[in-house]
Amino acid sequence: MLYLPVRTILAALIALPCLAVGWQRLGPFGGSATAIAVDPRSPKTLVAGARNSLLYRSDDGGENWRLLGFPRHFRGSIQALWIDPKDSNRYLAGVHLTGSADAGLHESLDGGATWKHIADLEGISIEALASFPGDSDRMLAGTRKGVFLSADGGRSWKRISPADDPELQAITAVSFDPENPRTIFAGTTHLPWKTTDEGATWKSIRTGMLDDSDVFSIYVDPRRPSRVFASACSGIYRSLNGGANWRKFLGIPGTHRRTHVIRQDPANAEMLFAGTTVGLLRSTDGGATWQQKNDLPVNSLAFDPTDPKVLYLASEHGGIWKSADSGETFQPLNRGFVSRRVNAVTSSGEQLYLNTVQDGPFGGVFASADQGGTWRLSSASLNGESLLLVAGVPDRNGVVFAASESRLYRSADSGRTWKAAPFAAVAPLVKPAAKQVAKTAPARARAPRKYKIMALRAVPSDGGVAILLGTDRGLFRGTALGDGWKEVVSSAHVLSIHDSGANIAVRTMDGLLISQDGGRTFRNSLLPLPVDMIYDVAISAAAPAALLIATANGLLRSTDGGATWLASPSGLPHGTVRAVRFHPRRDGSAYAVQYGQLFATSDSGATWSPVAGAELEDKTIRDLWFPPGTPDRLMAVTDDTGLYLLNLLEVE
Repeated sequence: MLYLPVRTILAALIALPCLAVGWQRLGPFGGSATAIAVDPRSPKTLVAGARNSLLYRSDDGGENWRLLGFPRHFRGSIQALWIDPKDSNRYLAGVHLTGSADAGLHESLDGGATWKHIADLEGISIEALASFPGDSDRMLAGTRKGVFLSADGGRSWKRISPADDPELQAITAVSFDPENPRTIFAGTTHLPWKTTDEGATWKSIRTGMLDDSDVFSIYVDPRRPSRVFASACSGIYRSLNGGANWRKFLGIPGTHRRTHVIRQDPANAEMLFAGTTVGLLRSTDGGATWQQKNDLPVNSLAFDPTDPKVLYLASEHGGIWKSADSGETFQPLNRGFVSRRVNAVTSSGEQLYLNTVQDGPFGGVFASADQGGTWRLSSASLNGESLLLVAGVPDRNGVVFAASESRLYRSADSGRTWKAAPFAAVAPLVKPAAKQVAKTAPARARAPRKYKIMALRAVPSDGGVAILLGTDRGLFRGTALGDGWKEVVSSAHVLSIHDSGANIAVRTMDGLLISQDGGRTFRNSLLPLPVDMIYDVAISAAAPAALLIATANGLLRSTDGGATWLASPSGLPHGTVRAVRFHPRRDGSAYAVQYGQLFATSDSGATWSPVAGAELEDKTIRDLWFPPGTPDRLMAVTDDTGLYLLNLLEVE
């Protein structure tokens, strides 16, 4: 067993951002950010939104972020943010969530601590918010059911676009004429519109714009309101007559045409910024020429109202970025901001590894040399394939395996370089010749079977390590060198692999497989419920092994290696349990998570009690893990807020 130096652990713990409870957020920081706003009265205060209804706040200009108590709607995306210029504690957040009453506009009166729904827009997906420059009480909301207007700072709303006009339903951008609040622009998923009488009548303003253009943002020059800019899926446009005619800016590569946001420098009317899906563009001559300033996929952009050289970007996959020199250079500001799905966490020697998914070029396999205090991206993809699984070899420092959906790789230098580790050399099968064909006719060879990799694990074996690889067509066992593969369970569709040393449980589409010899042989364990109701499996190091199964209806437990099962343990409320794990050294001790609350048992799951100070409200914990050599440090893998650490000595 590997023991880490005490000073290594202490140094890592000091560097971690603390939460109000016992958990510490480890990251890796970054991920997808969808919206950002700067407090006009206190520019060091920033609010940033993300998918899965994540909302963060920074009080030091983005140097550090903390997660706000925004209502979690796990399919919702925060598309628009607004901080009241008259009251720094009042926020509005617009949520896009198709077909749900949780969509709409949410209001906070205490700096994001608590929230309430704005009744007039409840259940309506919000895409954009805007306020009139001369009167912040006059506001616009672009929604999936038209354009709405407020005269009281967003507290109440009325629809000002026709409810029966299909062209004015999906509103993706809104803007006031800065000199006339009755003149309003609206971008849709099919070209822009305009009203000059506060919505009594609307006119399509499409001349010069490519047909079927999704208009993502509209910006009206406050110095020359007749000059209007629009960004769309087809590129960037400018109108010099209030939208009557548009002209597309030329010279922009086709890869940059999908432009989510366009803004004008507050201090320089000729400096424009355009956030595209492949980078930020800047023009210093009113749009005649453009330069690419970075390769970040930009979703939102905001300026510091006291210093226009300072601007912030909310980027897809890359999190929050800041420039202090009008876009010449950018630096990431993601400490505490996490909007990532961690798939698995593992270790090799003194290093920790994890992988994130759905993170584009900013995700993949990460490594940490300080127990999660900081992370570096080892590899985003290999051969153009995303790395979906990771498994470190505990007793070999720097040796780690990673897998895409169809290929396995091995690294011996902490993920800096990788080599393929073919796991199944299947000889081509020869198809028998048909009876009517002469024996001399050549037989056609079948292509080798293709496997979909589903699970990956390094397990102890005879003083060394074996690698278990689960696929949709069988379970394979190989060496720590990535060779010597043997199919140990044929035809099994593997879903996950769980171990506690030599004791291994493999969840398949047909049930549960148990091994007590390091994965050499397996036996079937009959389950009393369908396998699709199982979220997690834990197996102890004892003989016979104790088993715990997390399900949608609570926990099931077995004390005889899965031969018989018991349900409804004492002290654990009936309901969904997402994750469960045995302690690596305390016999009979285990932990389970239910609705963000951590529970503990000391009798192999017969009785449970909540762990005080170990709540992670509104987080979806998918897995629990103990780093080797540090049995009092419990880590939690979440669906969208990264990795967390709990020091059990502080809460037990």
